Amino acid sequence: MKIFSSVIFLCTLLLGLSGCGNAGGDPVDPETVELSVTGMTCENCVNGIQHTLSRLDGYIQSDIDLETERARITYDPGKVTPAQLMTRISQLGFEAGPVPETP
Repeated sequence: MKIFSSVIFLCTLLLGLSGCGNAGGDPVDPETVELSVTGMTCENCVNGIQHTLSRLDGYIQSDIDLETERARITYDPGKVTPAQLMTRISQLGFEAGPVPETP
C-alpha cells in the first residue's frame, strides 16, 4: 500500500495529475452513445470493432449487439467524440451513425 501511495504521489507531482480525468483539469464524467452499426455478419466483425475502438484514447468500453445492429459505447468526452468513434467504425467498412428515431 505504501508503494502504491508513493507512485500516485510521484505521478501527481511530476505530471500535474489530480484524480481521474484530464491532466491537470477537472475530472470528466464518462458518456455513453448508442450507435446503429450495419454491415456486421459475425462475431469476428464485433470483435474487430471492439479491438479497433480499444486503441482510441478515451475509449472505455462497448457492448455491440450483432442481432440488433446496435453499439453502446462508453467514452471520455474530453478525449474522443462520437463522430470520431463513428469514423473509426466506418474505416473498417461498416456503416455507423446515430440510432434512427422510431416514428
